[in-house]
Amino acid sequence: EIAIQEYTTMQKAINETNSNILFSLCGWFNWYSALGQLGVGQTWRIGTDVPDWSRFLLNVEAAATAVNLTGPGRWPDIDMIAGHWTQAQETFHLSFIAVVGAPLLLAWDIRNASASTLSMANYTNPEVIAIHQDVPTRLPYYNRVGSASLSPNGAYLKTRVPCDKSNLMQQWMFNTTNTANSSVGTLTTKGLPGWCLGVWSGINGHCNGDAVGINLMPCGDIPEGTCCGKINGICRNQLFVKNADNTLTAMLHSSDSPGQFVTMDTIVPGAIMIQARLNNTLPQQWQFPALASSENSEIVTKNSDKEIPLTLFQSMADNTCLEAPSTSSTNIWVRWLSNGDAALLVVNNGNEPTQVCCDLSCFATIGFKANDTLAVRDAFNRQDKGNILVSQGLCTKLDINGSSALYRLSMK
Repeated sequence: EIAIQEYTTMQKAINETNSNILFSLCGWFNWYSALGQLGVGQTWRIGTDVPDWSRFLLNVEAAATAVNLTGPGRWPDIDMIAGHWTQAQETFHLSFIAVVGAPLLLAWDIRNASASTLSMANYTNPEVIAIHQDVPTRLPYYNRVGSASLSPNGAYLKTRVPCDKSNLMQQWMFNTTNTANSSVGTLTTKGLPGWCLGVWSGINGHCNGDAVGINLMPCGDIPEGTCCGKINGICRNQLFVKNADNTLTAMLHSSDSPGQFVTMDTIVPGAIMIQARLNNTLPQQWQFPALASSENSEIVTKNSDKEIPLTLFQSMADNTCLEAPSTSSTNIWVRWLSNGDAALLVVNNGNEPTQVCCDLSCFATIGFKANDTLAVRDAFNRQDKGNILVSQGLCTKLDINGSSALYRLSMK
């Protein structure tokens, strides 16, 4: 709230100058994109710094949640290009920035060509720049085809989902860590074994901060410097307390009184955050109705002496449920262009080469019909790929770990 107030004050001061000034905000969380609805800022950092590929994937997921908040003069910032990843990863990073319209910033002295994996010719590619600079006439400007995340790491929970007891991604387990206090434990989902609900604390000082984001992280696998202390060998980042008033608090504080409430954001879809105080205007009460044994194929067993029932993770505000994200090693992204063309970005983040296809249903999502004929242009390599009939689909064989292709599709 303090940041929003201060940024709003700054925006008012900028407006009073009657000058054309770009106001770029830094907040590191996806819900900062909602400030555009308040007329504050034109671009916002919506994710973490990206010193490595895995951290960049966090921002890919943040961009997915900011889709409907992007529009004229409102752009997500997914951090600058590092320049030192693999060629495939840097190519995808540049292509992804072009598709989502994020600020195109390079993190090195461009006079030093050896500082970058790609040549400057790639970063000044007129066809990629044309996609990046185009102002679409429709909303949203971009979207992901389908909802599967490239990695569970950083993937945001799906909120306000109709409850489905048969959906493994909605079947949660509260794993108590102290037999003397059954209200303290970790939260895992049956659909993604080995992944825990956790509080992101990658910035120094956020262990006690307000409005910190929550997502999935590998259980117990928290890098040094981001773990907010441990209880019984488990980082506080992954420990939560079920309270008698149906609130859920995070055990981030060094004391045993957490005081930070798990809150469902009312603006950004899929955003769950920590509020350091009780806010009666936001959904902060949860219930965990147990699933009857007849509704499950098994009772999940943690230890030989402890059985953990499966439950829903349900908001008491509207009786909808939280759902863990589905994941895939491949993604397809689209950006609609002002002349009716579409930019299509396909990527493979898996460890094996694979074929990524935009089939008829994929094209239908974009807005093309089965009998449409499209001219396909490889924008990154500036090569014509011929014409295709939409009903036949478009398939691309991609290598591993971030290999991608960026196409411009034009109606014939």
